[in-house]
Amino acid sequence: MDVRIRPLLPLAQWLLPALVVISVLGASFYGWNRPKVQTTSPLMRTEGKTITALGHLTPQGEVIRLSAPSSIDGSRVDRLLVTEGQHIEAGQTVAILSTHAQQQAGVTEAEAAIQVAQKN
Repeated sequence: MDVRIRPLLPLAQWLLPALVVISVLGASFYGWNRPKVQTTSPLMRTEGKTITALGHLTPQGEVIRLSAPSSIDGSRVDRLLVTEGQHIEAGQTVAILSTHAQQQAGVTEAEAAIQVAQKN
């Protein structure tokens, strides 16, 4: 009986596939175990906060001068009831301030207090 013993595979035939498998497994393990980094843009995470920035705007048309509110209570023009160049009369309302509703409520409360005081 003639028995031949064959080597399983020559070294060059199994070493390269083994290295490829080990490399793929190692890279997968590293990818799953590395710390997760959040890549969301800071502009996407405002959460209702005010964003301010320095910069320069150059208008293409007419320039309108604006300024910060000059009053202590921070009122601003809410509605402008006239246009530039329009003739107005004495006592005519030209604008409604942003604090108009609060001020009107204060006037109503004061008038009620006066009526109560006059009845007593």
